[in-house]
Amino acid sequence: MSKETLSLRATWTAVACLILLFVGQCLWSARQESPTIDEFRHIPTGLYLWRSGDFSFDPATPPLWKMVCALPAQLMGANLNLSDPALNAQLGGWEPWFFATSFMEANDKDYDRILFYSRVINVLAAAAVVLLVFVWSLKLYGKGPALVATTLAAFSPSLLAHARYVTTDVIATLLMACTVFFLIEFLRNKKRESLFTAAVIWSLSVVSKFSGLLLAPLVLLAAMITAPNNRLRLGNVALVMAVFVITVDSVYLFKDLGPSIASSQCRSGLFRSLQSSPLSQVPLPLPAAFLKGFDIQKADSEMANFPSFFMGCWSSDGFWYYFLAAFALKETIPFLCLLILALFWRPGRQAAGNVLSEAGCLRGKRDLFVEGAFFWFVPVVLLVVLSLFCKLDVGLRYLLPCYPFFWIACAGLAASALQSRWKVITVSVLVLWSVGETCFIAPHYLAYFNEFCGGPQEGHNYLIDSNLDWGQDLINLKKYLDDNHIGRIQLAYFGHAIPEHYGIDYELLLDSPHPGIAAVSATLLEGHPYMATYARPPLPVTPGAFCRLRRLKPVAAIGYSILVYRIPER
Repeated sequence: MSKETLSLRATWTAVACLILLFVGQCLWSARQESPTIDEFRHIPTGLYLWRSGDFSFDPATPPLWKMVCALPAQLMGANLNLSDPALNAQLGGWEPWFFATSFMEANDKDYDRILFYSRVINVLAAAAVVLLVFVWSLKLYGKGPALVATTLAAFSPSLLAHARYVTTDVIATLLMACTVFFLIEFLRNKKRESLFTAAVIWSLSVVSKFSGLLLAPLVLLAAMITAPNNRLRLGNVALVMAVFVITVDSVYLFKDLGPSIASSQCRSGLFRSLQSSPLSQVPLPLPAAFLKGFDIQKADSEMANFPSFFMGCWSSDGFWYYFLAAFALKETIPFLCLLILALFWRPGRQAAGNVLSEAGCLRGKRDLFVEGAFFWFVPVVLLVVLSLFCKLDVGLRYLLPCYPFFWIACAGLAASALQSRWKVITVSVLVLWSVGETCFIAPHYLAYFNEFCGGPQEGHNYLIDSNLDWGQDLINLKKYLDDNHIGRIQLAYFGHAIPEHYGIDYELLLDSPHPGIAAVSATLLEGHPYMATYARPPLPVTPGAFCRLRRLKPVAAIGYSILVYRIPER
């Protein structure tokens, strides 16, 4: 057996170990956290789609991944009330969460098992992201640099955080990256099989998360620029559009096809402007629920339901620099250093290009430019759209589809470092430092903040919501109460899970607490308005209800997301 074969086997063994470590970290920590805000609704609504086939309920999130993650609940025969009042009520947009509350109550004994097995499916999708990063980096840069990228992915606090939750961010990351991978393959081999594969994966990304639509220009551009004449260009475009329409219609079971924009009740500025167009009368070969869901999501991005928070400030218009700042605060400092070097260090870029040319991956400067443009399309377009055209500043997770490209760029940096021993040492130290940072925050990956803002204990002063506090720490709160022999508490919880399910004895806290123990979610502490759907009856939390508590020092920070106060006698 040749040394090269042995080396490749050793590399794959190392990658297998990294993926197993990644999956192990996810599953270990997933058992320690209560359902987050979005996954609380995704599981029962996904199950509702299996049982009813009614795609008009909660259309703002496309159905595919919700249904896939709800498979454990379906196979376990979970209880679901198909005539629940929340299905037809007007509850100010909270209908899915009220429906999910009824689901949790109806499956009290099995709820934790349903949640865990649903999370396992999302963990497997995240593991596939790590594998894709390795395969792509290996193809471009070789074994050593590919291991660098894979290690960064397997120990990324952001990927570890959202891999464990039943949301659509990870599957969008996987499918969007796979789409770009096969589009670049199509640019190289010009085979329609590659274009067909890219079109199918892209279509699946759209019916998992609407942000997949951002790839539409890239897919159509690839279909056109590779064809030598107009006839083939038209054939490629027709193939892409046919695959898209058939895939979307199939996922929605071909229900309610042919709506026109003119006949729809439009909420977003985009759709309302299209209603005045002559084309608005044309029936579209897409499901009505698909168009309605996209319209709702677009309206939410144009005018967010809740104000944005950053560094103690609130804004109804969002902050254009929000995602750049969140990335700078929530990624490890060594990873930021590696990425900056990969993007802006000219010798590193040139050396990486040489490695590609020697591997036969590129055929000239034009190919290098075109493939580079395709490679960086997702990070550039997603960052521009989120920064300039989206007011929904609720979490770094919206940038997650950019991460595979960042990790692969770091592999390019590692390839350039092979020329110098001290460069290899520098890259190795930065990678190990990043791994250590992630291990330190475990299992509270969602709460990771780097030293730029003082670490996770200071995180709530900078960012909230799904950056830190997403309703995940009820289990850890119960453990703290038991360890400290604390009985009834006052609770203001940013989330929807039922605290009684975890054995928490509480009274709802909506205003200033009275003497005793009070536990307040960091997001509510900073003044976020919300709806306590777990209360009986459900009650709204007003903006700034707990600002006075910020003058007190908490006695504990549960998972960095729930702050516990001991309120003295007056």
